[in-house]
Amino acid sequence: MIQTIQNSGAVQSLLVRYRLAIYILGLFAISAPIVLDRFGISVSSEIRTVIVLASLFVMVLTYVAERQSFERADEEPTRKQNYSRQARTAIAFALIGVAIGGYVWFTIDPVTGLLFVLGALLFVRIAYAGSIR
Repeated sequence: MIQTIQNSGAVQSLLVRYRLAIYILGLFAISAPIVLDRFGISVSSEIRTVIVLASLFVMVLTYVAERQSFERADEEPTRKQNYSRQARTAIAFALIGVAIGGYVWFTIDPVTGLLFVLGALLFVRIAYAGSIR
């Protein structure tokens, strides 16, 4: 049990250390099938779905690890953000919505994707407004 906790701390540290690379590689992995399709190389929709879900899963894990790491760090009070857990959760879901909306925009239907992105942005705006009160 203790070794599992230590291993999870090591994984969390690794995710936080390489967070920028993880986010960039995740966006690259999500957009790669779209780019390949433009060059005539077909990628099945099942594989695209797996790539998107796996990329989003790793990106969300990285975000959660990053937030937990920064909450534990001794930062200056002026730099620490005081958003509630609900606001941070809503923002994480809104970011996932933006990513899915972008994927829908480029692969299925631009209008539906745009509506999805706008809805996610509205959701994040509501989350920020609720955290200010």
